[in-house]
Amino acid sequence: MKPTNAAVLKAGAILDYLASNGRGQRLKDIAVAVALHESNVSRLLNSLTILGYVQQNPVDLTYWLGWKILALTRAVDKKGFLVETSRPHLVHLAERIANSVNLSILHDDQALCLACIIPVGISGVIYTSPGVRLPLHATAMGKALIAHLPDNELDALLQRLKLERLSPATITDLAQLRTTLKEVCQCGYAVDQGEFSADLRCVAAPIIDASGMGVAAISVTVRQAEFPPEREKRTISELIATAHKISQTVFAPADSD
Repeated sequence: MKPTNAAVLKAGAILDYLASNGRGQRLKDIAVAVALHESNVSRLLNSLTILGYVQQNPVDLTYWLGWKILALTRAVDKKGFLVETSRPHLVHLAERIANSVNLSILHDDQALCLACIIPVGISGVIYTSPGVRLPLHATAMGKALIAHLPDNELDALLQRLKLERLSPATITDLAQLRTTLKEVCQCGYAVDQGEFSADLRCVAAPIIDASGMGVAAISVTVRQAEFPPEREKRTISELIATAHKISQTVFAPADSD
């Protein structure tokens, strides 16, 4: 076995825990999750905060992934220019629907958020920090990301997934998930009906490359009470149109005008 550094491994465990939850975490909860004493975790968090990999909310003192994580996610962006090329379309969509818009990719069997755009002058929307990783089976963005995978890749991925129940509505049956993914391919969008968090609803659309492969997804998350059917229908229409525009912009043939 190759030599390792214990402090680095502990810091990595903390970052993994923050990334997998998608919400701010208290010191004591992090300590329990990574099986370390609070004093040790506090020192590691202080170091990670100084480096920019972690940030602390001054109001409730919870810890979140920091701005430096975004720099790392850019390295994961397989197209390199995906975020910046998509940004004008995401900004336009966010302004049209008056809500935040997320861009994500598939990474390590999870949905990895690369960007979250908030429209100017709008408050109270759901913000997903870039670098946060979310489960594929319980989120609209996750289902949109994997629905268009080749059959052999999808079969292998589904065998690896742990269909953990995160809310009463979470899909935990593999056959049901497969059926849902087929529906995503047919209708062009995915829905999270309180499957990740009971009080949230999310819709997502895949970004398709020239070969027909889904390489990224854009999504919109809204509180259930603020997402009546007419608003959801309008949002889905705008979302699909924007995903198509991004696909054309990013993956247009090199000789196209």
